[in-house]
Amino acid sequence: MIFPRFLVNGEPCDTLSVLDRGLQYGDGLFETIRVVDGQCQYWDEHLERLELGCQKLGIRFPGRVGLKKDADSLVQPSFMGVLKIIVTRGVSDRGFRMNAANPPNQVLSLATPPLYSSQYYQQGIKLVLCRQRLGTSPQLAGIKHLNRLEQVMARREWDDEYQEGLLLDQFDQVAEGTMSNVFIIDGHRLLTPKLEACGVHGIIRDQIIKQADTLGMEIRLENFSKARLLKADAVFLTNSIFGVWPVRSFEKQFWESHSLIPRLLTILGFST
Repeated sequence: MIFPRFLVNGEPCDTLSVLDRGLQYGDGLFETIRVVDGQCQYWDEHLERLELGCQKLGIRFPGRVGLKKDADSLVQPSFMGVLKIIVTRGVSDRGFRMNAANPPNQVLSLATPPLYSSQYYQQGIKLVLCRQRLGTSPQLAGIKHLNRLEQVMARREWDDEYQEGLLLDQFDQVAEGTMSNVFIIDGHRLLTPKLEACGVHGIIRDQIIKQADTLGMEIRLENFSKARLLKADAVFLTNSIFGVWPVRSFEKQFWESHSLIPRLLTILGFST
């Protein structure tokens, strides 16, 4: 039996109107969810962030029941990979003005799992500083809106010699990676940027913050510079698909693998 890989508003389909505001203006949100043996990992947390994003943008939230029904019909029991949910404001006439009466569009799609080397987890990854900076927008900070042009431009800056790029904000403070959140280890403390003016509040980032007592670490939301990062005992990156990557090298600094990393992967439900 062949199962659909795309659903648009609950129906098997892989097209949207050219008048959709997600295409026209990036007017929408998305979530990428790791699927293991047909189970969507951190489903509730992803839906909470999606709903919060809809509230911030004034987009009608499609509803958890409908999204769960679509996900269940799309994701088969043995599936391993990534489920992506996109919610746009829907179709409108030309112009920025929105029509609140128009229904949103919801798109669910499946993708095969990315192939990451086990060495990324065991030995760490190579990180590069991006020239691209993140603009300041407190109203949009935290949510995963569809406009990812800053990340696209940053990712153009290297090929495959690095695994991730570091983004600074307009004030030379560390913000995030192109697809990840950033943590530094300083003794028994974990530091991660506040992300009050830019960046995404990642699902795994939030889980680590909640696990402070379990980890026996003090966790601080604190902005820091590239120079501060280079002085850290260790650096690691997080996202909901790969989990946790230790950073092996950044510019002229090198770090050994830290004992906290395998603990984090186990606590968060990732295997390498």
